[in-house]
Amino acid sequence: MTRILLSTMLAIGLMFSASAQCDIIYATPTGSALGTGTMANPKSIEEAFSSVTTGGHIRLATGNYNTTYTLYIIADNVIIEGGFEQLNNWRKSSLAGATTIYRQNTNLVGSYQISQALVAIQAVGRNGFEIHDVTIQTASVSGTNYGASTYGLLLQSCSAYKIIRTRVFAGSAANGRDGSNGGDGSTGNSGFNG
Repeated sequence: MTRILLSTMLAIGLMFSASAQCDIIYATPTGSALGTGTMANPKSIEEAFSSVTTGGHIRLATGNYNTTYTLYIIADNVIIEGGFEQLNNWRKSSLAGATTIYRQNTNLVGSYQISQALVAIQAVGRNGFEIHDVTIQTASVSGTNYGASTYGLLLQSCSAYKIIRTRVFAGSAANGRDGSNGGDGSTGNSGFNG
């Protein structure tokens, strides 16, 4: 009887362990949008962010992730964790800069020439998420994007989040547009006799 009980408990434990692994998405700098998110077939970072569900876990391999779009945290209680060494059986490292997300100067969010911004990672109304061991950088905004801001992390109405061993380096915002020329001054008065 004890043996059957132990076997049953072991089987249940293995089921929970297997189901917990399903919530982990692996991503690499060379991952594919068609990847399944497993260690053997990782996703791209964009696909990992867009497919994670509540309580999910994104494991980012070491390396540089160059992205041309904002990455959105779309679910609550998500863990985004960098520092996994793909070539070393996904061993974990907390070395600063080992996993770097670099947001390029394209596809700004917001209305053109009103409230544009270059954003690497954005969360709106999300709760309980965590970001670990990631370096986040944005390019400087240039060109005709007058007055555009830069944000490594843009969090709006979020709560109970944790940012752990994460570095954020936002590039320079864009220059404002030149003001219009002032009007001509009024005509001067005649001078007085000395």
